[in-house]
Order: sequence, then C-alpha cells, then structure tokens
Amino acid sequence: MIKEFLRYNYNERKGILYLAALLLIMIVIYTWITYYPVRNEFVITAMENKIDSSAISLTEDVSRITPIEIPSFNPNEVNRSQLVSWGVSEKTASIWMKYLSKGGKFKHAEDIGKIYGLREDIKQTLMSHINFPSPPSAISVSQDPIRLSKTIEPIDPNLAGLHSLIDIGIPKYTASHLINYRSKGAYFHTLSDLSQVYGMNDSLLQEISPYLSFNPDPNKDSTKSDAPFLEASKPKAIIKPEKIILPFDINTCDTNTLKSLSGIGSVLAKRIVAYRERLGGYYSLEQLHEVYGLPDTTFNKIQSKILLRTPIHKLKINLDSLLYHPYIPPKIAKIILNYRSNHGPFTNIESLAQIRAIDDVLIRKISPYLDFSK
Repeated sequence: MIKEFLRYNYNERKGILYLAALLLIMIVIYTWITYYPVRNEFVITAMENKIDSSAISLTEDVSRITPIEIPSFNPNEVNRSQLVSWGVSEKTASIWMKYLSKGGKFKHAEDIGKIYGLREDIKQTLMSHINFPSPPSAISVSQDPIRLSKTIEPIDPNLAGLHSLIDIGIPKYTASHLINYRSKGAYFHTLSDLSQVYGMNDSLLQEISPYLSFNPDPNKDSTKSDAPFLEASKPKAIIKPEKIILPFDINTCDTNTLKSLSGIGSVLAKRIVAYRERLGGYYSLEQLHEVYGLPDTTFNKIQSKILLRTPIHKLKINLDSLLYHPYIPPKIAKIILNYRSNHGPFTNIESLAQIRAIDDVLIRKISPYLDFSK
C-alpha cells in the first residue's frame, strides 16, 4: 500500500524536480541578499581608503611641480628649444620656425593662432606673455639696435651679394629669392620693383628703404626715376596704327581672311567655314549666331566687315535625301521622304507645310535652301 503511495508517474516526478530547483534558487537568492550589503559596504570602504590615499599622493606630487615660467617674448624672434620648453610640441615648434624662415611675421598676439597644431590652452598662455617691441619713430643706423655695431652704407640691390642683403635686414630666404630673380634678367629701378620678389612685403620694404640706392640700368640708355614707395605708375599708352580691313564675302572667304577680324582666332575661323559648308552658305548674317563659341560682342565688331554676295547652294527637295542638312533633323527628313513617296513631288513651300510635323519656325529657316524644281 505504501509503495503504491510513493509511486509517481513521469509528470509527477518532473514537477517534483522543478519544485526542488525553485527551492534551491530561492535559498541562493536569500543567502546573497543577506550577505551582499555587508560585502558591498566592505568594498566601498576599501575603495574610499584607496581614493583618499591616491588624493594625498597626487596633492604631494602637485606640490612638488614647479610651474613653467614664460618670460615676455617676441614671437618673431623665438627659437625652437624655447617653444618646446614652454609646452609647444616638437612638430608645432618646427612649423613655427618654418613659418618664420619663409619670411612670415606676427604683427598681433592673435596671429600665433595661424600656426597649425598649436593647442588652444597653450596659445592663450603664450598670448599673455607676448610683447612686441615698439616701432622706432624713424629708421636709422644709430637707432636700430640690430645694426648698432656696424655702419651700413646704402647698397644697390642689383649688385649686392647675399650677405650684404642680409646685413640690411632682409631674411636669408627672401635674399636668396632676390638674387635668383635678379639672375633671370630682372633689374630693380625703384623700391616698388622689389615687391615682385617673393617674401618682400610692405613692412620689410619700409624697414630696408634707408639702406638702398638704385643706379641706372647700364644696359639701357634711358633711366627710370625713383618713384615714391608703392606709388601707382601709369603705363604710357602705346598707339598702334589701326589695321584697315576691307569687307569680304562670308560665303567665299577662307580661314586666314576670317582670322584678320578682331576676336576671330583659328578655332572660330574653322567653325565658321565648316558650318557654312554644312549649310550650303549663309543667307543672313544672323546665322553666325549659330556658330558655337562666337560671342555677341565679337559678332557686333565684325558684322560691318562681312558681305553676303555669293548665292547659297540649294537642295532639290524632290531629288535629294535631305538627311545631312543642319536645319533638318533626321526624323523630320524621313517624314518628308515618306510624304513625298506617298503624295508625289512638292510643288512649293505651302505643300511642304502641309506636313504636321514641320512647324512654322522650321519652314522659315529651311525655305531659302529648298529648290522645288523636278
């Protein structure tokens, strides 16, 4: 009897296993809930102690750091090692030096922001220490601190060597460009001529102007007067005799005749002749507007030199194929040929206008080219 009571079928045994597993999970959860707050409090206390010790260590390290002292400086006269010692990266310091070597100048503290890669915080720090020297009221050898140790005689930039140019304040890079430009045959007659040299800006020209003298070009008979600095020179007008061109026939002329017209080059001349051959000749000057690339301004200048004397070549509409005329699209040409095959020859322009596919605009354009004779 007891054995039968303890005997379970498959579903009952599976239910018992589920209940046992659920009971086990509840025990584990209860144990974890009761244990976790103590463990969590222990972990938090340990972490707080570790953070406190790290903060004390960090405070001690900060107290030992000596702040970087940046003196007042001129950004146009610093060197690479100074920039690096002030927190500028090696790459950015190299870019700074390259900018100065190419004749670049900082005129305002904010200008250092143009240096690629300069961090914003370092830029703000450096800007607060930038000090530009006050410009002298007049540039002279006695007042210029760079040149106090030597007496400088005015030099001719057409003859001076590299070191002489550097001595008067021209950067080496710009002086090399000046000599290279001079070696190609250039001659400097006035101070404003030097502005053509790469790196020779207005401020540099003003600085070196007292140390320059310009001698006449020995290769020329006439000399140029030394105009005021950067004064706009007015070129003398060169009067050329006007070339007389007689009017000519547009339907018989060649490309050389067309090129004699103002504004017509080889390309346009070839296009005008080629389009004339495709059309069969021009019957109106207005057709020149259809030539690709011919501006209206050029047409207005040349139309008085063009004549229409030679008759145009006409198409026999009852005999020719009409497929190759620029005014007649291939689709319209086929319609005309089919209409002629079905209705017989065309007798006049009115009979052609009966084709619905041909509008009045096309009729007006092609009518001068059509011959209705059989």
